[in-house]
Amino acid sequence: MIVWTSSFGQLVDATLVQDPLLLTAAHADPVYSTPVFVEAPADREEFLAAQPVVWLDQQLYASWLLLPDWTPLMDPVLAECGWIIELDALGLAVDALRLSNVQCWVWPAGG
Repeated sequence: MIVWTSSFGQLVDATLVQDPLLLTAAHADPVYSTPVFVEAPADREEFLAAQPVVWLDQQLYASWLLLPDWTPLMDPVLAECGWIIELDALGLAVDALRLSNVQCWVWPAGG
């Protein structure tokens, strides 16, 4: 799950750190266990057309392909537990913003 709003023009991905490669790297360096913040277009259409890429270190990068057309496929799941997901997303966004204000680990798009 990613979080984005036009007001701060950043993509926040807290799920990336669940990747097995990053989980392993986090044992040696905790920076790999934090959400990833990437500069992103503030305009919604530009954001959806963008393919953000960020270098996490000298050898590792992440990229996103945004697929908003797939959102309706999640409707059956959201119908059953959507309010829980919305609360989690809101909590995640708040936590991510707190972390970004404290640690300022913002990777610019493209390295």
